[in-house]
Amino acid sequence: MNLVGNKKWLATSIRTSLLQESVLDVAGDWEQTEDGYSARFYCDQNSPGELNNGDELKGNWVIIDLQAESGDTLSTLVNTSVIFVESNKNPR
Repeated sequence: MNLVGNKKWLATSIRTSLLQESVLDVAGDWEQTEDGYSARFYCDQNSPGELNNGDELKGNWVIIDLQAESGDTLSTLVNTSVIFVESNKNPR
């Protein structure tokens, strides 16, 4: 996930079309890039192995609830993007 803004945002809830759930709620999950921040999704927190070793997130869509890291300054969020890998099981 990539964010373009003036500070890190926390993904307090990540839900997929397959009812998987995850989070990115630690400031250390984000790496500063040239124009914002980037983070790799964790796994499904409800699968065996949970966030670190569970099932990879899959599905047709994802809903991500974002919250500014701290509320003491004005937060600007210009753009967000999620990069995905198409499954080999999908017909082409």
